[in-house]
Amino acid sequence: MSQNTARYREVLCDFMNIYRNEQCLWQIKNKLYHSRDKRNAALDKLVAKYKEVEESADRETVLKKLIR
Repeated sequence: MSQNTARYREVLCDFMNIYRNEQCLWQIKNKLYHSRDKRNAALDKLVAKYKEVEESADRETVLKKLIR
């Protein structure tokens, strides 16, 4: 496995852990699910993490990753 592939997998694992911990993004019954500010802050964390492997990543890129 190349170093780039290993790094990509590591970042994606971290990305998924952030997503799991930010319940405001996926748990509808969470009171923060309806807080736009909290959801935007959580998405910003995901964007920052994904930029480690794709410098041009933005919020749209992250949302597409989550939907796939």
